[in-house]
Amino acid sequence: MASMTRAEARTLARYLANDDGTNAACTDAQVNSYLEEARQWYASTFPEEFVEQAGSQTFLANASEATFNTSTFVFRSLDFAYNATSGQPMDKMDMVLIDQKLKRNAYLTGLGDPAAEVGPMRSWGCRRVSDLEWALFIYPPNTGSTTINVYGHYELEPLTSDASLLIGQHSSRVIARLAALEVARAAGREPEFIAAIAAQLPDRVATRRLDVARVLDSQPMRT
Repeated sequence: MASMTRAEARTLARYLANDDGTNAACTDAQVNSYLEEARQWYASTFPEEFVEQAGSQTFLANASEATFNTSTFVFRSLDFAYNATSGQPMDKMDMVLIDQKLKRNAYLTGLGDPAAEVGPMRSWGCRRVSDLEWALFIYPPNTGSTTINVYGHYELEPLTSDASLLIGQHSSRVIARLAALEVARAAGREPEFIAAIAAQLPDRVATRRLDVARVLDSQPMRT
């Protein structure tokens, strides 16, 4: 079974919250807002479910930096890369460290020092320039033209229609239940009723919510 659409998830959220009658407490727009909030929370809390290839980048000989564009998604982070030419994974390096190593290597190369390192590249780093543009760095500078494939955690774009799919088969139902909690609160349901909705959340979601509640201490937690 595929992901639910926004309309299907809204219907489920209303049903769980017992707010699907003719005098519903929440409008469709309000339920849509709760669904989107739950959807974004889920994506940021479980980023491992939102990994895609951000693209490929070719570095020419002796190059150590390239402008990298991700046109399909806005990526929250770029986290994994491998050398597409050799098939070898690459180690991600902190940007400050890789910048220092590149500058030191360029200095040694200028002196003709044999301690200067040359390819094949083994490490990479990145810096965000804008939503869809990143600066990619490799170390050591490559000796030939080589392509790397880059993967990262992408951000979800807000849903724009009732026909839009939420996320996935299981995730969409979790999101509908998270939204149902807010619908039930808005409808003035008793704490026991709301707790019964929350009790059906998967352990990993419920545990994460409890972790957040502990951080907030005595402050009320909405989602």
